[in-house]
Amino acid sequence: MVRSFKSNYGRCIRSLLVLLLLSGAVLLAAGCSQVQEKKGEAAANRAAVPVSGTVQKVEGTDAGVKAEPSPVVPGRYLIAGYSPANMGEAKVEALPERRDGYHLSVSVVRGYSHHSGSLEFDFVWDPEMSIYKPVESEYKDITLKFTENSLTLDYPGKEYGGLNAEPKGTYYLSSASGADAPFLTRLYDLVDLKAAYRGGNSEVFFYELDDTRKLLLIRSYGTEDKEVVSEEHLALLDTASDELKNLGEAAPYQVADNRERLKSLGADEDLIYQVLRKTYFDRLLELEMKKFDAGEPGFRDDENYKLSEKEAFYIATGMEGTTRYTKNMRDQNDIGSIFIIEVDSADKNVVTVHFYEAVRNSEEDEHTATSDWLEVNRSTGRVSSDLFD
Repeated sequence: MVRSFKSNYGRCIRSLLVLLLLSGAVLLAAGCSQVQEKKGEAAANRAAVPVSGTVQKVEGTDAGVKAEPSPVVPGRYLIAGYSPANMGEAKVEALPERRDGYHLSVSVVRGYSHHSGSLEFDFVWDPEMSIYKPVESEYKDITLKFTENSLTLDYPGKEYGGLNAEPKGTYYLSSASGADAPFLTRLYDLVDLKAAYRGGNSEVFFYELDDTRKLLLIRSYGTEDKEVVSEEHLALLDTASDELKNLGEAAPYQVADNRERLKSLGADEDLIYQVLRKTYFDRLLELEMKKFDAGEPGFRDDENYKLSEKEAFYIATGMEGTTRYTKNMRDQNDIGSIFIIEVDSADKNVVTVHFYEAVRNSEEDEHTATSDWLEVNRSTGRVSSDLFD
């Protein structure tokens, strides 16, 4: 009886010990799980710290000072107001063989005289000093500053460019082939840009409205023909608040409405024309610069100068040395359209260029369909649409 009691008592003690051991293991596992969760939360919190290119202190730990990664976006950067007579471009490329290493090439060409300047060097992000540092010692006095949508390059004195062509200054992110460009993603989402036009098929041009506001022209190109402008959009950037505002599409048929919209923002007539008629604005500059290089008279030299019909046709179409263009798209049965662009009329003030198609649907159904009449002012080179201006 006693032996039976002792035996049962012993079994109970052993069972209790087993239960206690199992409970301890469960508690230990729970504790480890909580520790892992805390570590996971801390890692998530660290990952949530914005990338700013500055050194930030991690409070309450032994980590001391933590250097955040640099916010460099490889891509093409342009100066504000970029045009054939005011070209400033910076290209940033990541160096595959060096972590946080980049290659920068900058070129500037200004004016009819083509004054130029350039710089080219490798640089790295220095986490201890919180700066971008050129690798070569000869460029040690150059400072670089990056934001989400710009880079600013500065150095003392004048040593890298000609007259008014030092490559120092601010360049704005125009395009990037990769997906890691937060500003461009935000801008493209804002204007609802199609996927086909992202990833290097669009350019952003910046224009200064005032000290803090920038007018943005988003220009997208055809996926097959990169020379063809498929669509354009307008946006407004407030650099003080980093706020973006969608101003709508910049289609040719909306030019009148967009002109009034830009006027309400404080843009003058010259800036409005440069933005809304960028293609014609650039062609006129290119024509004038070619004439200057060849020693031929133009608007720059003669206030009474008048464009020829061929020059006006070039500004309106981009085609040189002619006043007429045709493209036959009819089939073997002569059904379809012939697309025609030609100088329709000209007087001492204006050259009118007609864009139309000769349509043939059958022997009994032939007609013309006009897409636009462009009037080129012979005294200023400016273009207006008879249908949409």
